[in-house]
Amino acid sequence: MDDSNKQQPEQQQAPHQSHHHKRKHSSKKKWLIIGAIVIVLFIGGGITGWMFMSSQQPAPASSLTEEQFDQTISDAQTLANNGDTNGAIAAYDNAVKATNDAYQKSVITLEKAVMYLNEKNYEQALVIAKQAEVINVNFEVVKIIAQIYDEKGDKQNAITYYKKTIELIDKNDPMASDDAEYYQGLITDLGGTK
Repeated sequence: MDDSNKQQPEQQQAPHQSHHHKRKHSSKKKWLIIGAIVIVLFIGGGITGWMFMSSQQPAPASSLTEEQFDQTISDAQTLANNGDTNGAIAAYDNAVKATNDAYQKSVITLEKAVMYLNEKNYEQALVIAKQAEVINVNFEVVKIIAQIYDEKGDKQNAITYYKKTIELIDKNDPMASDDAEYYQGLITDLGGTK
């Protein structure tokens, strides 16, 4: 009987251990499934967010209003005319930072180059005018670069840019042929040809 008493507790323990083992195994499985679901949701959310962001159109470029633009140019010119070159530079630089519009950036940068040209600081004028050219190549920018080269005495580059100026003349402008003739005269004066 002693042997039977020993077996009964062992038999009773076995089902108890097996139940605990099943619960432990079931708990691990449950956490693996929950973890997998969380990972899938996280990846799915990331992909959905990426698709949403990539489908969005870029925000429209901000630009200065016409009044702000004109006022900025006027203020900077006044500062430059009053001998406050640093104040004018700061005004031009702040205006460039305030707009994402390429045309406005180009005009403001070109105005800064003209300020240096008027001060006969040709090297700085050229550096700034070339920045305007990178932003937006247009008739005014190319014309100023040609003028800077001409003032510096760099005839070859002046001729090159005066030729570019002629190419960029608005053919619909009633003065287009007169402008082309004027710039061709400057090219000829510098020793260039058509």
